[in-house]
Amino acid sequence: MSKMSVITVLGLSLLAILFVTGCEVDSATELIKISPSTVTVSEGQSVVFTAEGGYEYTWSLGSSGTATTVMGTLSSTRGVSVVYTSLYAPTTSNAVTEILTVSSTIPGDATSTNSSSATQGSASAIITHLGLSE
Repeated sequence: MSKMSVITVLGLSLLAILFVTGCEVDSATELIKISPSTVTVSEGQSVVFTAEGGYEYTWSLGSSGTATTVMGTLSSTRGVSVVYTSLYAPTTSNAVTEILTVSSTIPGDATSTNSSSATQGSASAIITHLGLSE
């Protein structure tokens, strides 16, 4: 068998193995998840939220339709997990909700021409603050 025939047979064998077994690659479209996804808190309580399915995480708070201001604080805005502490002092019996969002980015490679980060996705959790009579 000639050298060219051996190389061809080896190349075709490698392609057949890859076709049968498949290739594993990390997907940039994995779903980002927050745990817990919903929580109920009272004034002064803290909850640890953890993200998974991403690379570099950025956390933020926002109001929902029932609230107009942020009602708690985060221990950090970056990292796999954050501690949320409720500062909400209810003045009515109504419960209000707040949205916690985590975004994930895939870092760029500073040593190549692709030095910018790419947004991977985001997820949200709902934080419900109890009212006076609850």
